[in-house]
Amino acid sequence: AWSPDGRLITFSSKRGGVEAIYVMRSDGSAQTRVSKSKGHATQPAWSVR
Repeated sequence: AWSPDGRLITFSSKRGGVEAIYVMRSDGSAQTRVSKSKGHATQPAWSVR
């Protein structure tokens, strides 16, 4: 899911047997895990406040 400003993308990925939510820059760099749950981390979305 693209961030509202178009600079970031959030996505789910299964790495090392653990599914998690990640954020990265729109150019694909700086992938960072942002979820801490050991459960199912799928379908990330942005919320505009």
